[in-house]
Parts: sequence; C-alpha cells; structure tokens
Amino acid sequence: MRTILQSILIAGTLLAQPAMAAECSRADIDRYLDQGYSLAKITQLCAEDSPASPVTADSTDNSVDPATLVYLQTAIDAEDVAVTTDNLILRQERCFPYGEEGFSGIRPSACVTREVTIPRKGLTVGDVVEARFLIRDGKLIVHGDIRQAFSNTEKLHQRELKELLAEYPANLREYDVPVKSSMKRKKVAAALEKLAK
Repeated sequence: MRTILQSILIAGTLLAQPAMAAECSRADIDRYLDQGYSLAKITQLCAEDSPASPVTADSTDNSVDPATLVYLQTAIDAEDVAVTTDNLILRQERCFPYGEEGFSGIRPSACVTREVTIPRKGLTVGDVVEARFLIRDGKLIVHGDIRQAFSNTEKLHQRELKELLAEYPANLREYDVPVKSSMKRKKVAAALEKLAK
C-alpha cells in the first residue's frame, strides 16, 4: 500500500521541476507506484510527453501554483485532475449507481467515464465536512455553473442510459468533490479556493 510519504516525495520532486507537473496526472503517479517504479523512474516518466493525457499542455494554466496543482491531483479521487485557464476538470472511471433498488436491495450501476467541468470563474466552496468512520460521510460542496458528461456508454441499453442521465443531470449548481480518504477536505477546499476567479 502506498504511503503518504511516497506521495510527498513525488510531489516535492515534481515541484522542483515545474515543467513536469503538468505532464503527470495523479492517476499516472498512482499507476507507476502500483507497478513498483522508483521515485527516480517516476520523475523520468513524468518528464516525458504523455500522448494519452486528455488535457494538452497548451490548455493547462501555467499561472497555477505547481504545488496546488500537484496537491489537487493527489488529493481528489479521480483518474485525472486538470486545471485549465477557465476550468477544473475531473475525470472518473467508475461504476455509478442509478435507479431504484431491485429485489436484492441493490441499485443497478453503469461502469462508464464521467467528466465534471467546474468553471473557475464563480467557483465558491460551500459546506465542508470531514468524514468520521461509521459516524458520517464527508462532503466538500462547491458551487458554480458545473457540467457533467458521460462517455463509454455504448454498452448501456437506451433505458439504462436514460435512467443514468436522469440520476446525473448535465447541469449542476453544486457538486460534492470526491476526496481520497487519507486527505483532509478542509485543505482540499483551501486549494480549490486558490483556483477561483
């Protein structure tokens, strides 16, 4: 299991060479750690151009503090976290529950890709509640003109897709930012506030 120390070392190394920070997403770093690469090797890999990255270097906002960018990529529970001049973009590859529970008490779910786009202009942080094991779930609510869209939905039947989209509408006024269990939501909220315009 990865330790927080590993994440800190990698973030520190990337920050020492800011040109690398935009090349490696949190998902990339996690994947390299899972594969057992050393810090030196991860640094080398992050220095190389990554054609699979969904956000190009041209669209990345270089005015964002690299420490803030790397922290958000590490702390937010998403496969990719990108900050452009106008938006914060989160990409998740998950199974999203939707619809009514069946006889077994389990809701159906769709294993698809969701992209959430949060405009930096007008971004405000609302309720921030830390999770407490067996007591309450955490939440980090942001407000704005938020959009979400799904892809890789080809395997869903038309009825399933319709129910999924009804559960997760395209336009939102608020969104609960997913945060990794090892991270403090108040610190993530403070980092998000730095992006607001």
